[in-house]
Amino acid sequence: MYRHLTMLIFFMLAVAAVAFPQDPVRFTAEIPRPPASMSLYKLAATRAPVDFFNEKLAKAKLPGLKLDKQYYVVRSGDNKEQGLHAFIDLKSGDADFVPNFKDLVATAGNTAPLSQDRANGLALEVFRDQRFIPKDVTELRPAGAIPVSGGEGAHPGADGKTGKTGKDVQQLMTIVAAIRYAGGFPVYGFGSHAVVTLANDGTVIGAMRRWRMASQGATIQPLMKTESVRPEILRQLRPMVKGKGVTAVVDKIEIAYYDNNQNLLQPVWHFEATIQPANKRISPVRISGFIPIGRPQEAIPDLTKKMDAAGPGKASPPNTKLPGGGVGSPPTPDDIALGEYANRD
Repeated sequence: MYRHLTMLIFFMLAVAAVAFPQDPVRFTAEIPRPPASMSLYKLAATRAPVDFFNEKLAKAKLPGLKLDKQYYVVRSGDNKEQGLHAFIDLKSGDADFVPNFKDLVATAGNTAPLSQDRANGLALEVFRDQRFIPKDVTELRPAGAIPVSGGEGAHPGADGKTGKTGKDVQQLMTIVAAIRYAGGFPVYGFGSHAVVTLANDGTVIGAMRRWRMASQGATIQPLMKTESVRPEILRQLRPMVKGKGVTAVVDKIEIAYYDNNQNLLQPVWHFEATIQPANKRISPVRISGFIPIGRPQEAIPDLTKKMDAAGPGKASPPNTKLPGGGVGSPPTPDDIALGEYANRD
């Protein structure tokens, strides 16, 4: 009797599993309730950091910036088209100062790499330099230092034997990014990005800024109830887990602000999820998305729609095409300039 009862229970569970398949999207994060009201922040162009860049260029014994219409530009190298590239857009204030990786490989071994604490401290000094990032109503905090290593392969001569020997992989530099906070909440989006790159001796050898000045704006109330956030996240994630065996885990949901690199910082729910393909040999994919807290006044990304927004400002003079973009098919909410920054040389 017990045997038949066990088989019946097993059969019923199997039928239930077919009739009610497991949801491929799983939540491990709680949905936070936003304040009763939140501020918008108005953005305005930040003045060009010409003096700041020229000081760092001079310390690195590099040529100063040259004005070319609405851009400040400097290149160095044997033909002035290689090596370090510094660029400032006077209209937007967007600025790039890119390290010369070839020189770093040649000299990195002369000095021991920076410690995490030392790198974060030096970067914070740079971020607090108001010539680089003027102080406003938002807060800036350095993220963890990222060590970057590299080497050089051997270059055989014409005879296939003699030639230049390579260099072993070693730490070349340390990158530290800034995290912006508005009203105590982190800021995401196309704007509000700043990075400083430090050589092993602590010299500033690179910097990137897409950072507009913020001031207090209007106050808004939440557009939807907190219990409506989960269905919105599911709506955005469903198209990404259509394939058989594809799953997603939503493990981060927070109150934040979105910077579309235009005129406003807007409050949002920011969520992150890890998508696991059916083929376990394929690495999981990390994605992030946004849900407006108030009525959107500028475009906020939706994972189901093509983003109609201002992408990152061009980081090079007219008629110069450069690689760039973020993670995934552009434009995506995680689109940042760091990859572009590292590939500019």
